[in-house]
Amino acid sequence: MGKPGSANYQYPADDIPSFTLGSVNVSPMTMAAAYATVAARGVYCEPIAIQRIVDRTGAHLPVKSAGCHQVLSPQVADAAIHILQGVLVSPGTAAGDQFSQNGVVPPQAGKTGTANDFDFAAFGGFTPRLAGYVVMFYPPRTRSMAGPNSCYRLASGSFYCAGEMFGANSGMIWQYTFQHANLGKTIAQFVPVPGDSPFYSMGDGVNSPKPPLSSPESRTSSYAILVEITSIACACLSHL
Repeated sequence: MGKPGSANYQYPADDIPSFTLGSVNVSPMTMAAAYATVAARGVYCEPIAIQRIVDRTGAHLPVKSAGCHQVLSPQVADAAIHILQGVLVSPGTAAGDQFSQNGVVPPQAGKTGTANDFDFAAFGGFTPRLAGYVVMFYPPRTRSMAGPNSCYRLASGSFYCAGEMFGANSGMIWQYTFQHANLGKTIAQFVPVPGDSPFYSMGDGVNSPKPPLSSPESRTSSYAILVEITSIACACLSHL
């Protein structure tokens, strides 16, 4: 990002191994697109705000293509979705942020994010048809959202002070937004992970027993799972 050698130059994310921990600046739209990629079973589409352009004669002018293409295997994306669904239910970090429409709780998944000293709180969530990303911070410079700086109004209009701002607080904004979003006339479902998937070799995604240390095969399989899960984060961001 920026011109090499300039004060604001940022190295490409692929050149910084710790970028999955938040060491690289990305926009909320980029993050929303990353979550949308997982929701779409590994297909990335560049965000395009314009659906169509029509001139005064009724002729349609060209609109830039979203360039949709596969960047993750569907199997890895499905496994990520399976894990991220647990974030919105107990004991997940965003338990209570699930949304419902007309008394029905659609399939949904997401992830909270909280920065050091509560300077930044975020939540990325999605359904099979829609993804969104919410960030909370103090512009133009960040400062801790703790104590008196953690107060805001809820959807009900009441004034609320969280004490310390977490990603779950951003999830409340996502929840309210998706309660009123157009998700289609029917309820879409995520593709379940097959029972014989290798991703279950270390547990069910909630309770993962430790393998015996005396088993080289177990050590190999745990490394393989780690590599697969890491590739989810890397591929989602490095292809955007």
